[in-house]
Amino acid sequence: MKRFLFLFIVMIGVIAIWVRCANPGTPTGGAKDEQPPRVRKSVPLDGALNFTGKEVSIEFDELIQLKDVNQKLVVSPPMNKVPTVVARGSELLVTFEEDLQENTTYTLDFADAISDNNEGNVLPNFRFSFSTGDVVDSLSVSGHLFDAENLAPTAGSLVFLHSNLSDTAFQTLVPVRLAKTDEKGYFSIRNVRPGSYRVYAITDANANYRFDQPGERIAWYDSLVVPAFEYRTVADTIKAPKPSEGSSVDTLVADSVVYRQELAYIPDSLKLFMFSDPVRQQYIKSSDRKEKGRLNLVFGARVEGLKMEPLLDSVDDEWFIPEFSQGRDSLSVWLRDTMLIANDSLPLAVSYATVDSLMQPIFKTDTLTFYYFADDTPKKESKKKKDDQEMDEVPSLGIKDLKSSLDIFSRLSFYLDAAPVYFNEQGLRLSKMVDSTLVDQSFNVIRDSLNVRRFSVDRVWESGAAYELVVDSATFRDVYGRVNKPLKFKTTINKEDSYATLYLTVENPGEKWLVQILNAGNESVDRQARVPANGKIAFRLLKPAEYLLRIVVDVNDNGRWDSGDYLLRRQPEVLMYYPEKIAARANWDHNVKWNPGEFDVLQFSQSFRSKSSKSNRP
Repeated sequence: MKRFLFLFIVMIGVIAIWVRCANPGTPTGGAKDEQPPRVRKSVPLDGALNFTGKEVSIEFDELIQLKDVNQKLVVSPPMNKVPTVVARGSELLVTFEEDLQENTTYTLDFADAISDNNEGNVLPNFRFSFSTGDVVDSLSVSGHLFDAENLAPTAGSLVFLHSNLSDTAFQTLVPVRLAKTDEKGYFSIRNVRPGSYRVYAITDANANYRFDQPGERIAWYDSLVVPAFEYRTVADTIKAPKPSEGSSVDTLVADSVVYRQELAYIPDSLKLFMFSDPVRQQYIKSSDRKEKGRLNLVFGARVEGLKMEPLLDSVDDEWFIPEFSQGRDSLSVWLRDTMLIANDSLPLAVSYATVDSLMQPIFKTDTLTFYYFADDTPKKESKKKKDDQEMDEVPSLGIKDLKSSLDIFSRLSFYLDAAPVYFNEQGLRLSKMVDSTLVDQSFNVIRDSLNVRRFSVDRVWESGAAYELVVDSATFRDVYGRVNKPLKFKTTINKEDSYATLYLTVENPGEKWLVQILNAGNESVDRQARVPANGKIAFRLLKPAEYLLRIVVDVNDNGRWDSGDYLLRRQPEVLMYYPEKIAARANWDHNVKWNPGEFDVLQFSQSFRSKSSKSNRP
């Protein structure tokens, strides 16, 4: 009987297994893990006192991985040697490579470098702190960092606190506390001890926590900062209960408001504006001679007091023609002396204004040798080009950049292939087409003050009219002795109804306000005007396009936005933007009222300038 019962039980088990295997259903898994890792324990504890160890161990509740931890980890106060950080399963191990300071609170800010190993769920803004003394400092300083030129949030920059209040501390000393800005430009310097501080920000190109590199991007807060805390009254709204079906709850009961006290660490809304500090120790970045008659020089900054002298005998005083870039930080030297052009090796002494190590003005002289290497490589040319060259036994000077249609407010401009040494203004003639007949027109010729090869024909154009420019042969002769061919060129003026008009009313205008209309694409300045006392300005003949509108507080009245200067302790000029783009339409009048006093730089930066980013530490 027992044997029969045993066999029966075995048979039932076999049948159950067979049925389970014969029913291939899809297994149901649990919910997807969307939670970041959580700390289970650590040695020392977060906020521990009197720590004397060499490493910190933090254990999480699941396996973890690190991403760009060496770039994202910020240790405050900064250390000379970067700690070693490794992930071992669920453990995060930080090993210090130097002795810790006594009686100091340390903060390890990992940003978003830690995530779980399976789903990649990021643990955001993870910080860990401990003290080597009897107290953990608990105050904080926070705010936002903006690009001074366009008010975009500045990510990945370091923000310093200096307890040494000297103006030179930023350049010579390591800060006592620091933090790194996230993708919104936000920073929070934690575990600050009571006292007075100066606040600075820097890109820190050489990672030494000092402002000591020419042209580094920096910012600073004008006033001293004294960290503290306060209690603020915060209003919480309690929603009224929603009546269920068939209930007798009074539907006229309104939401209620409850007030409570909340601890806040201040200052918590600092605003810093970052700019590139001007380069004072001038230098020559590069030089070349790609053409026989043209030397190119690029400087580290805008060049002043420039003098050049060929180190050869019997050189004429007017041996060159200078052509500067718009910012005067680069220069083309067009050689007028045929002896210099023929010389494949040209030594040149270049002197310019700069400063010494004590920032005292001096003149520096560099000796450069410009070599010209002719390109003897045969080039494959089309039959037409060969035929043209055979017809032109003498190379001609090219005239370029003429436009077949022209804005009514523009000049008719063109430029030459090389710098001219001769120009006959009588060789230019302008005519207007009137009833199929060309009628001579008066005009002025304007030569560009920086680009010696650019010329412009200036006059008041008639809307929709057609004009013809005639350039006689040999009107121009360049440094190589080439002259231009005769040229006839036709252009048509755009009609007035193809433009828009913007009527702007600036409410409560301030002193020295300069309003600028910027192209929405590259944000170059299209138009600008001083804001009058009544605040009313009309911008006519605007091309149909999207524009930005901004005001510059033009402190020095030079008609442009100026950056900052740390040596002179001069902040960048203040900017205020109209909160929306303006879409100008052809033959439309646009009326805009704007009160710049309501401008909120943080709101503008976050809503208009912010770009999405997966990481808050670039």
